[in-house]
Amino acid sequence: MSSLVYATVREELDSGQYTVELSTGGIFDIVTKADLSAGDMIKLNGDDLTFEGMAKPDSIERSELGTVKKQLDGAAIVEINGVTQKIPNPRNINVEPGAAVEISRNMIVDVHPGIDPSLSLFGPDNESLINSFKESRSSGQDGDEEKELTFKDFGGMTTPQEQFRERVELFLTESDALSTVGTEPRMGALFYGPPGTGKTHFARILSESISAQFYRIRGPEIVSKGVGDTERLIREIFDDAREESPSIIFFDEIDSIAVDRGGEGTRDFSQRIVAQLLAVLDGFDGAQENVFVIAATNQINEIDDALLRPGRFDWQVHFPRPSDEHRREIFNTLREGYNLSDTITEENIDQVMSRTEGWTGAKLRALLNEAGVLCVAAGRDEIRHSDLLKAHERLMMQMNTNGGE
Repeated sequence: MSSLVYATVREELDSGQYTVELSTGGIFDIVTKADLSAGDMIKLNGDDLTFEGMAKPDSIERSELGTVKKQLDGAAIVEINGVTQKIPNPRNINVEPGAAVEISRNMIVDVHPGIDPSLSLFGPDNESLINSFKESRSSGQDGDEEKELTFKDFGGMTTPQEQFRERVELFLTESDALSTVGTEPRMGALFYGPPGTGKTHFARILSESISAQFYRIRGPEIVSKGVGDTERLIREIFDDAREESPSIIFFDEIDSIAVDRGGEGTRDFSQRIVAQLLAVLDGFDGAQENVFVIAATNQINEIDDALLRPGRFDWQVHFPRPSDEHRREIFNTLREGYNLSDTITEENIDQVMSRTEGWTGAKLRALLNEAGVLCVAAGRDEIRHSDLLKAHERLMMQMNTNGGE
């Protein structure tokens, strides 16, 4: 079962091609037959970022602050709690990009110059925010008919990753038996490695394999400048996970909130968050509660050492850049989700693979996505070898422009 992510249409390019922005800030192009307009909120497949349907904006009854991203005719694109959506502006209030606006009953009612919207990021009730961190269980509830993810969808698994998978499944499904023989489960782990190496994908599949409730929390999403807000939210997330057990709490981008407290320029909120995480982890019996906690980082050297001590995130699992063999396995796994022409031979794939040394799974997916765009733009419904080569050229140009990233 693939998760859904939400995005806002920024502009229409050619017919059927649009530039969209994810709630996390990522900007890219998609191809769809749907008739979209700037400001539309849409749902995308969380794995391949293909169009899944229109998203209905949440109705905002209480007053909330948001940041204006773009002014439209009679409306504005506004970011609220990390989600960008189109908000009506029936009073035609003059709002400039970057301004803080007050929203009530799903419309802009006032503008507040000089106010920081992040100060009101969390209200007195965090239930809706916590629910936004949850992803549907693999049981297919609520009529969800999406494909269930399995570890067959994770190409290029290393031996340490396989061992970790086996042990977590054992810890969460056989905790009583382990206690009987005197084994103390390790219920916290840190995934580390370069961006795009499958840390989040692995955690999501692991959760589905044991029908656990999956919480994906990106570091910046729980940071508030309001004293005590973030600490309270962390406690409530763990409380909710206990009630929903078996559960996996996945802190993505943990380095953004749990940097080494001895480093230069550390902000006060980082110290508070680390202290709260330590307090919760030390007082939390994951084995008893049937909750496993995973954090992920691209920069393990910046993680506060206190979080890596026994009983916390002491189980470290490396997600390296894939070897040649693993890269081929990843590509073969990804290609099953795309309509590749039967004319593409193994020699053709070898040629493409020889040009992608050091690439991660995320970059290989980007290659296939770009090849799909080229295919559709050419009026075809099958990706050819030439599409893959041209897509590689385009991605290399982008990487060179961005300094190799």
